[in-house]
Amino acid sequence: MGACSNLSPVDKCLAIIAHGADALHDGNLSLAEGTFRLALALAKAAPADQARDLVPLVLLNVSRLRQRQDREQEARELREQANAQLEQNTASMPNAFFQHLMASLLMELAEYHRAIPFWERAIQLDGDWVSAGRSTSLSFSRRSTGLPPSESVSSW
Repeated sequence: MGACSNLSPVDKCLAIIAHGADALHDGNLSLAEGTFRLALALAKAAPADQARDLVPLVLLNVSRLRQRQDREQEARELREQANAQLEQNTASMPNAFFQHLMASLLMELAEYHRAIPFWERAIQLDGDWVSAGRSTSLSFSRRSTGLPPSESVSSW
């Protein structure tokens, strides 16, 4: 059996989202497209309490993909849809990896203030995440100074 056979459906979906985000970061837009499609299907098939957190995460990633493809109108619509879902339901998934992915994505979207609660929750769920603490500090700093997003916080 492979390593993925031991993962929960949520962890599998999160791993697929992370793989798509890596592909997007590497400029492999076709791989990112297929990966996010799979992630969205898994997220929508999840139980409602998990789907309400997973679906906006995937939609925001697809929005970033559409921006990279110069499809600004579609990117904006997806982002608005994801933000509306986030505003209706406070993301509450007790999964540090989910919290980290959402916080990192919000940082890339220059939504530093919105990233802070996700960084804080990631730290609460897994206090060993030193990078989460650094990123929380960066969120506060960028919010107050208006600094642009960096390519990668993990390069610290």
